Amino acid sequence: MTALTFACVLQLIACSRGNGCTCLVLSLPIVLLPSVHNFRLASLLGIATTTITSAYMTVAAVQHGQVEKVSHQGPKNMVEFFTGATNILFSFGSHGLCIELMEAMWKPQKYKYVYAYAVLYTYLLTIPDSVSVYWAYGDMLLHRSNAFAVLPPSKAKNVCIIAMILHQYVAFLLNVNPIFLAWEKLVGIHLSERFLVKAAGRIPVVVVIWFLALAIPFFGPINSIMGAFLISFSVYIIPSVAFMKAYSRKELSPVMYWISASVAMWVFVFGFGFGGWASATMFIRQIQSFGLFDKCYQCPPKSNAH
Repeated sequence: MTALTFACVLQLIACSRGNGCTCLVLSLPIVLLPSVHNFRLASLLGIATTTITSAYMTVAAVQHGQVEKVSHQGPKNMVEFFTGATNILFSFGSHGLCIELMEAMWKPQKYKYVYAYAVLYTYLLTIPDSVSVYWAYGDMLLHRSNAFAVLPPSKAKNVCIIAMILHQYVAFLLNVNPIFLAWEKLVGIHLSERFLVKAAGRIPVVVVIWFLALAIPFFGPINSIMGAFLISFSVYIIPSVAFMKAYSRKELSPVMYWISASVAMWVFVFGFGFGGWASATMFIRQIQSFGLFDKCYQCPPKSNAH
């Protein structure tokens, strides 16, 4: 539940950075969703918006070309390196969940195929725009958690910003639903036949998440923490170990066994171990630099008029 709570915080930060009222207005209508079975249409919307935005970023960066004196030095220390590595774990390990859930809840027998398609989709979605934007703007991105901050103003950019707000809204909807279910059972309204009672009971959950999003608007560091402490286990370590346990060494080929073991060990040491250390360090630094309830996190400083 803690991991899902911070996943929800992350989506609200992405939806409405710098505007707490917008954040609350966007999140409150979620309480009216009856159940995750009503999620299919929203999931398709989330997939479409990310695809459009990825294509825009790729084209916009290539058309703009490299900025003057662009540099590509990358991470300068171990903290920056492993923070970036856990962001990669988060991106490749979780952004196919909408597709997986959408299909698995109706046709679970096809889950393994859908998962493979989701991973392929995630690679095609994230690699072209990441490479092109970094090629064009280089290390400027180390100081911007949101790539929109470096892209030039345009109508297409505005459309994609709206599209990504819709996408983050869908992601918030996905992550908050299990929290709603747990909360309803905790307060004893899970058996109520009156949906309005459940909807009203969900409001405190949304308010708490909204409060956390205002208090710690650190988009990049929270991404890294999610990658290190949640995605490393839920997507890489646990499935690999479960696969090894489900089949004996006699049933598995040596290659498959050692691939699973290597993935689990590598992600545990570098993703959870070093990645967790780096993510926690960066998160603490963000609090020390910006404090809690920062009004405009990572906004460029305003020039003083003379």
